[in-house]
Amino acid sequence: MNFLKSHRGAMAIAALVIALSVLFGFHRSATAARAAVEEQFYTGADGSGYSIASDLDQRRAAAQNLLVVAGRYLDEGDMAMADVAAAVRELERADSPADKYVWNQALEENTEALRAALADQALTEKDAGYVENLRAELAGRADAIRRDPYNQRADQFNQTVLGVFPANLLKRITFVRDAEAFR
Repeated sequence: MNFLKSHRGAMAIAALVIALSVLFGFHRSATAARAAVEEQFYTGADGSGYSIASDLDQRRAAAQNLLVVAGRYLDEGDMAMADVAAAVRELERADSPADKYVWNQALEENTEALRAALADQALTEKDAGYVENLRAELAGRADAIRRDPYNQRADQFNQTVLGVFPANLLKRITFVRDAEAFR
């Protein structure tokens, strides 16, 4: 008990409080900065709403419309239709950029397989036009996603904020994660 009342005890307690304050403060500010970067995945680089998340929503909607057209020509149990429906469902459920990336890739592959299955069918001219428009919508949104600056912002944050000394050490001690990229 005398140690706490001594000059050394007071200095040790002060050093401990300062160290804990630095760690807690770093964790709070780094986590908030990471959240601000990751928010751009949902709101866009300029906050306009033009974002990867909105493009993914449009891709899901186009895939669902493709399923409606396919339902006119293919059996309900068709594997290509089931795969697209599963990718749409899982893309909607995914809650992180990396998970959404995985299901977006699955959606891409499965919609191509469904379009190939529809190519073997005798589509009406109107439905053939729908399928082509939906293909263009899916491709256009995929291109917009490729051009979105979100991944560059996440990489920049990880390298210039969390990747330099002393943040690179503090992030391990305080369990601060890197910003998650869409890849």
